[in-house]
Amino acid sequence: MLASNLIGQSVVNSQDESIGDINDLVTDESGKVIAVLVGTGGFLGLGEKDVALDYQDLRFVRDENENIKVIANVTQETLASAPDYETLAEQKVTVGENKGDREDRPAE
Repeated sequence: MLASNLIGQSVVNSQDESIGDINDLVTDESGKVIAVLVGTGGFLGLGEKDVALDYQDLRFVRDENENIKVIANVTQETLASAPDYETLAEQKVTVGENKGDREDRPAE
């Protein structure tokens, strides 16, 4: 399966209710896909949040026309209460600070 075929794909739950679309893929250091980011909630992209779903928890089913159906074992309520996904760059540093001017380094 190509990543370009997954991104934009609609995701449904086991009750065949739409829960969102795949916006991106998350990989580990070796390049293995570990999660998909599903845009959920909102209307026409406004108020939408990305929720990371474990790649192993998804089922991919092809129909007779070779279209892919992505099924996640999750409810809309679970997604609504899930936190918005943050990249490492977006996450706040909780121990120490990322400073441009380091106090422990002499000025140049």
